[in-house]
Amino acid sequence: MIASSPHPPCPPLRRGGVTRGCAAGRTGQREARSRRGLAPLELVLSLFFLLVLMALIINFGTTAPWHVRGNVAARHAVWRTLSARTGGAYPSPTNWWPPATIGLATARQFTTVPNDAVGALWSQGDLTQPALRGPMVVDPATGRQMLMNDRQYMEMINQIAIGSANYTKTLPLLANLRKAYIRPLQPVLDHQWRFEDMGFVYNNNWRIKGWYRIEADQVGDGDLMNLFMQYQMADMKIQQNPGIQALLVLDRDAEFPPWGLNSPDVYPTAGGCDASPQNVLNNIVMGNGGLISRIQGQRGGGRGGVPQRLAEAFINLYKLQQQFYKSQNPPNDAKVQQLQQLIDQLNQFIGTLS
Repeated sequence: MIASSPHPPCPPLRRGGVTRGCAAGRTGQREARSRRGLAPLELVLSLFFLLVLMALIINFGTTAPWHVRGNVAARHAVWRTLSARTGGAYPSPTNWWPPATIGLATARQFTTVPNDAVGALWSQGDLTQPALRGPMVVDPATGRQMLMNDRQYMEMINQIAIGSANYTKTLPLLANLRKAYIRPLQPVLDHQWRFEDMGFVYNNNWRIKGWYRIEADQVGDGDLMNLFMQYQMADMKIQQNPGIQALLVLDRDAEFPPWGLNSPDVYPTAGGCDASPQNVLNNIVMGNGGLISRIQGQRGGGRGGVPQRLAEAFINLYKLQQQFYKSQNPPNDAKVQQLQQLIDQLNQFIGTLS
């Protein structure tokens, strides 16, 4: 009797004239049976790394938007303080809520930045003119000098204002491993180029007083300082004049604003400037078309001067009031007649001027 084989016989294969059996096939089957159950084990061994990778992806996706918000918040922090702003009227962005904070970091000199190409490009050409960068402006004809105030209004390399944002965020996964520290900085170049930053309150203030030393106490000229003191004493006498209230009609009369008109300012301006006090007296004050002639008129009798201008201003006011009282229903004839008498008196007064 012949014992049966656990494996059925397989026909021989013939390739290239060589007969081969099925021993190789039986070997592959034995190897396959020996790896059964390893796939779950490999999954368990790799599951830890897969979960860590997934946690890192989730943490990155969570913190990346906060880094973008932090950059926006830091930029907002520096721009809200430019010019005359203090930042108080501009709160933090709505998507940057407490405990996240924003503010200004310590400003630093731009020259500390390596490869200062901005400062090198800025300090050339017309921008190096003494009238812009100082330290003084010299009259080539007389050699007289006018010093500049050291305000550095045109300095591109003065300093950098830096906005900062600060937020420490706990990661949603692997929280005990580390935290996300969001600390962006946003620098802005020196912005001291506006009249508010120059110490001026109104846009019509004289910039020249901020740029150059032209005040009497800054020039260092004793004679000019003496004249300035005399001017201050004269101005004080005018301010302390007991009849000063009677002069308010010349520039601050209270009758005009209630009727929608500005109070007329009939004070004439000097209309010029000169370094020589004698030239100021002869040309600007006493000369033809000077200050005195514009006060009392060309011929000195008031025509074309302050008396006529002030009288005409009141005539226009009374005519406006007449129109109002005529438009009432019924018209206020008594008031119209009273105003007409005032207009006639002023016209008679103008007729007496020469």
